[in-house]
Amino acid sequence: VVSHFHANQFFGLSAKDVFFFEQGLAPALSRDDGRILLQAPHEMVRLPNGSGGLVRALFETSTFDRMVDRGLDYIHVLGSENVLGRALDPIFVGFARDLELHCAAKSVERQDVHEDAEVVVLKRIPSASKYADQDECNSILLAHEAPEFLLRKREVKSRSKRLCPASANTFVFQLAWLEGLKDRTLRFRGVPRNLPHVDPESVKPSMAPSGGAGEDQLPPLVVADGLGEMGRRATLVTAAAEALPVASPADSAQRSVRRPVDWGGGDAQSWTGTAVFSRGRNAVVPEMHLFDCLEFSDRSAVLHVSRAQEFAPIQLATGLHSRATALGMLSALHTQWVLAAAGIPSLPAAPELQQSEPSDSLGDSVDLTSFVEISPLVSFEGEDLDHSLDLAGGFPMCICGVLEQRHVRGGAVLPLEV
Repeated sequence: VVSHFHANQFFGLSAKDVFFFEQGLAPALSRDDGRILLQAPHEMVRLPNGSGGLVRALFETSTFDRMVDRGLDYIHVLGSENVLGRALDPIFVGFARDLELHCAAKSVERQDVHEDAEVVVLKRIPSASKYADQDECNSILLAHEAPEFLLRKREVKSRSKRLCPASANTFVFQLAWLEGLKDRTLRFRGVPRNLPHVDPESVKPSMAPSGGAGEDQLPPLVVADGLGEMGRRATLVTAAAEALPVASPADSAQRSVRRPVDWGGGDAQSWTGTAVFSRGRNAVVPEMHLFDCLEFSDRSAVLHVSRAQEFAPIQLATGLHSRATALGMLSALHTQWVLAAAGIPSLPAAPELQQSEPSDSLGDSVDLTSFVEISPLVSFEGEDLDHSLDLAGGFPMCICGVLEQRHVRGGAVLPLEV
């Protein structure tokens, strides 16, 4: 992350105004028996402790004090997995400031009954006032925590009979109020994950025979000496993707693959063992969620926004939260911006661009021949495109900022990562 910011000259920001800090890690547990999972001899699998870990990390580092010293009143937190997320959205920040809220969140419409997204709910809690028995506060339920009737419930007051909303994983916090959470602890929620790990019974010194390759007879996985914790984790994740490629709907049954592993010891003892790769969610990670902060406030609110314009997360290999779906939604939105800037009200040949929500047709592939991408360094929500627009070049189209021009390859203007 730090190298990426340096390589891109901090995207036009001053280097002294950009601070990096790390959130905490939490051990991963087996979903079957609750044992701590290993990723190497004497090293457990650890993952970030959820978005709520940000609060603790702000106070454990000097970041919060730096914010106070700079006279900040509010901070905006945005999930990096959402490619349509609007950083420092003036409407969202103004919504929180004008209503003098302690904290605010965004919600979007859930696309499917069983979409793996946090469900926004109104929660009743014991009241601290003598005038009422209960108070109401905004809260969330993880998809696997929500009862079936709630997942299927539709809002009666909505003309479209939409499903209960999902969290867009973006928040605005009043800094003075956030300081009051310094000594509070957000609750941990068990989040199911699919994690490669090492069978603890198979770990032995290198002179002992390996646990074997199992029925798949995969070659031994060699973990290079000198890798750090994240490097060893990345090695297992990459090997798991190779051993169990993305399953098609016809091959979605859970199964696992075992592969021998050799850890080079360098000056220390070398070890062997067996890695376990599973297609199902075999682990649970205790995570904290920022949305739970809203329960501590009597001045919180949720702003409902358009999913097509502001929510395209990349979390899974296929489906609604996949890279292909996110790129399709990004292109559809930016195409609308280009048409509006060119004075073209609609595009009859592409009726899907008029849909307010993504369709399943975007699921696993993206048509790069008509792909459109506008850099956020050029336009925030489609404004000021007149001077940058050149329809003569045709498609695909990528309108880049000045700092990004060096990445445009020859005459073919394509998104960097496509």
